[in-house]
Amino acid sequence: MSILSETLTYFVNQRDRNIPELAMRCKIDRATLYQYLKGKRSFHNISPLHGAPTVYDTETDEKVCELNEEGYLTYITETGDYIIAQYITVDSYYYGVLMNNRCEVVAYLPYLSDVISGELYIDYPSGKIRKSQIYSIDEEIKMAQEVLTGGE
Repeated sequence: MSILSETLTYFVNQRDRNIPELAMRCKIDRATLYQYLKGKRSFHNISPLHGAPTVYDTETDEKVCELNEEGYLTYITETGDYIIAQYITVDSYYYGVLMNNRCEVVAYLPYLSDVISGELYIDYPSGKIRKSQIYSIDEEIKMAQEVLTGGE
């Protein structure tokens, strides 16, 4: 971790600030601030002005995949076994795409506004914000079975 990222993390924790507030005060976008805080990621992307963004493995510099070009890529987050690409469209609709480590789409995440410590923050147009962790298919099936059977 770099000195800058350590200092920013210390400031956020000691001053009881949140990332969006700090980004606004610094007059930079939230995604850029997160890049400073994280210091290093396993994947990096090249997002051309026209065409699909490309994801590369930072250790081998091998091309991993090309991403969706329907919206403007705003951020890439690696969390556990997943990669989350965040986009915004020209009409200000924001969303995310959850992918496995081979960049295969696992889930579409409408209104995804943030990913913090592996948790997804969904900011609905109604103004309600929902926080959710990422569940595996097996966990989803188990939860559905518990609902259907009443927890038996």
